[in-house]
Amino acid sequence: MHDEFNKILLQEPRARKRLIIVADEAQNLDSSVVETIRLDLKLPGRSCYRLFAGQAELADKLASRKLSQLRQRLCSLSCLTPLS
Repeated sequence: MHDEFNKILLQEPRARKRLIIVADEAQNLDSSVVETIRLDLKLPGRSCYRLFAGQAELADKLASRKLSQLRQRLCSLSCLTPLS
């Protein structure tokens, strides 16, 4: 699946467009998949932003030692409280 995703990303190079990757329900992703998204999706001449969205368990996953390098690169971490 990783190779297929990279093929799609490279098929239409648009050097002046920003790419945003949204991983919803990220608390269910294996740490190795999160690291792959962080490391391997580097596109020459393109900005690539990553957004990991998920439930409260995502904060626990991000606190793990395996994802310490990702945690260092986070520019924002937000938590929404339940609506009344």
